[in-house]
Amino acid sequence: MEMMLTEGQWARIAPLLPGREGTSGGRGRDNRQFVEAVLWLARNGTQWLYIL
Repeated sequence: MEMMLTEGQWARIAPLLPGREGTSGGRGRDNRQFVEAVLWLARNGTQWLYIL
Protein backbone atom coordinates (compact mmCIF):
# COMPACT_ATOMS: atom_id res chain seq x y z
CA MET A 1 0.00 0.00 0.00
CA GLU A 2 1.36 3.39 -0.96
CA MET A 3 1.37 5.84 1.92
CA MET A 4 0.28 9.46 1.54
CA LEU A 5 2.13 10.65 4.62
CA THR A 6 5.90 10.76 4.67
CA GLU A 7 7.74 9.26 7.64
CA GLY A 8 8.43 12.79 8.89
CA GLN A 9 4.76 13.81 8.71
CA TRP A 10 3.71 10.64 10.49
CA ALA A 11 6.33 11.19 13.21
CA ARG A 12 4.85 14.64 13.88
CA ILE A 13 1.20 13.55 14.22
CA ALA A 14 1.55 10.06 15.76
CA PRO A 15 2.14 11.34 19.32
CA LEU A 16 -1.08 13.40 19.11
CA LEU A 17 -3.40 10.48 18.33
CA PRO A 18 -5.46 8.62 20.93
CA GLY A 19 -4.89 4.91 21.40
CA ARG A 20 -1.11 5.06 21.44
CA GLU A 21 1.04 3.25 23.97
CA GLY A 22 0.96 4.84 27.41
CA THR A 23 -2.56 6.29 27.12
CA SER A 24 -5.76 4.99 28.66
CA GLY A 25 -8.66 3.70 26.64
CA GLY A 26 -8.93 1.43 23.65
CA ARG A 27 -6.23 0.90 21.11
CA GLY A 28 -6.60 0.52 17.39
CA ARG A 29 -4.63 -2.14 15.61
CA ASP A 30 -2.84 0.41 13.42
CA ASN A 31 -3.34 4.16 13.83
CA ARG A 32 -1.36 4.95 10.69
CA GLN A 33 -3.50 2.70 8.53
CA PHE A 34 -6.63 4.43 9.85
CA VAL A 35 -5.24 7.93 9.17
CA GLU A 36 -4.12 6.89 5.68
CA ALA A 37 -7.62 5.50 4.97
CA VAL A 38 -9.26 8.78 6.04
CA LEU A 39 -6.85 10.73 3.81
CA TRP A 40 -7.62 8.41 0.90
CA LEU A 41 -11.37 8.95 1.37
CA ALA A 42 -10.91 12.73 1.50
CA ARG A 43 -8.59 12.79 -1.51
CA ASN A 44 -10.97 10.73 -3.65
CA GLY A 45 -14.09 12.68 -2.74
CA THR A 46 -15.81 9.63 -1.28
CA GLN A 47 -19.23 10.22 0.20
CA TRP A 48 -19.34 9.58 3.92
CA LEU A 49 -22.04 7.16 5.04
CA TYR A 50 -24.25 8.38 7.84
CA ILE A 51 -26.19 5.76 9.76
CA LEU A 52 -28.82 7.08 12.13
